[in-house]
Amino acid sequence: MMLSLRQRLIIWQMGFFVTALVSFAAISYSFLAVGMESGIDETLRERAEHVSEALQEVPNRGFDMIDSATDDFTQLGVYVQVLKPDGEVVARSYNIGPHSLPVDQAVIDQVLGGDTPYTTTTLNDQQIRLYYQPIIRDGIPVGVVQVGQSLQELTETLLRLKALYMIGIVVTLLLGTGISLFLLQLSLRPIVEISRTATFISESVDLKARLQYRNVGDEIGQLMHAFNLMMERLETVVDYQRRFIADTAHELRTPLATIRGNADLLVRFGQNAERRNLAIAGIKQETDRTTRLVTNLLLIAQADAGLVMVPTPLELDEILLSVYEQLIFLPGKTRVVLKRCDSTKVMGDKDRLKQVILNLVDNALRHTDPSGRVVLSLCSDERTAQLTVSDTGTGIAEADLPHIFDRYYKGSGKSSGSGLGLSIVKWFVAEHSGEVSVESRLGYGTTFTISLPTLREKE
Repeated sequence: MMLSLRQRLIIWQMGFFVTALVSFAAISYSFLAVGMESGIDETLRERAEHVSEALQEVPNRGFDMIDSATDDFTQLGVYVQVLKPDGEVVARSYNIGPHSLPVDQAVIDQVLGGDTPYTTTTLNDQQIRLYYQPIIRDGIPVGVVQVGQSLQELTETLLRLKALYMIGIVVTLLLGTGISLFLLQLSLRPIVEISRTATFISESVDLKARLQYRNVGDEIGQLMHAFNLMMERLETVVDYQRRFIADTAHELRTPLATIRGNADLLVRFGQNAERRNLAIAGIKQETDRTTRLVTNLLLIAQADAGLVMVPTPLELDEILLSVYEQLIFLPGKTRVVLKRCDSTKVMGDKDRLKQVILNLVDNALRHTDPSGRVVLSLCSDERTAQLTVSDTGTGIAEADLPHIFDRYYKGSGKSSGSGLGLSIVKWFVAEHSGEVSVESRLGYGTTFTISLPTLREKE
């Protein structure tokens, strides 16, 4: 089963909390246990040294002069026994009662040899911590002081500490889970809002919906800002597509109606040479217009499919001359002038570069009166070739200039185009590692400039 983001975050946080709390409890418990045990060992050592020094300072007081049960060595919670080298108990503190501390002769021999060991044993179902100290007289060990203390209080204290830690861990986890759920609810609320908005948009197709968020500077605010920018872009593209579909339907309807009408004329007046020629010319003109529209749509589809160009060395000036030769003999068109045509070699695709020039010239002719003119020019140096297409037409409004290369954009003025030609120009030029720029003044004309890297001859 796939867990939600909230559930995964809770599990990760609880795992972190459990690991941190258990580690803290284990480390602090270990330090406390070691510290308390060290405190008991220190108490036993100090008591043993005190008894041993007391016996050493009275050399004429033999072991047989000490009462078997005495309060000379009594200290609350600490048991003391004085032993002979053979392990016989000479004296013990009153608080031991009728019992005696366990005696291990091997340990006694070890102490008489100069060692001072700690051992742990059991007495009356209680663990006892023992410490041994030799009694030295005239540099000779004559006996052993055995000091012990019950570990019952230490054990109970550590058990209470364990219980306290367990309760603390459980309470902390419960509080941490509640606080984490609350904070996650607040943190994930904007993401839930994004999901609801996206669902609303997909169901209602309302691309004007936007997300509202106050903390724009944080990561979620940046995500929402990016989402809103995406929606604005999507809304713009969809609006362009709707306009394009409507415009394309209108533009296809017009030439198809014209072709249909001219076809009817051919049927009715096919014997009249003048009318027949006019009808055929009309059909050809509208067919060319429809062909250009369909070609542009195909090129846009290729761009969306990521079609990669395979460049080859070619003569750019020859391409420009072939386009110019097609244009100068067109009847009833604005005059086209070739101002300059330098010999220029570039790496590229011949058909695409020709389409670039045709699209720019077609755009210039559609916005230029028959009394105006369109000027073509190609100049180059060792690094760059610049191809310009200038016209004396209506020009482009300043507000439209930043958008004229956008797909489906047709500007604020009247346009008979599809809004695809210039976007295709920009795409083809970029495929050739070039740049396209435009300068225009409303009412005075427009100049498009294409810059391409030239292919230098090998020396």
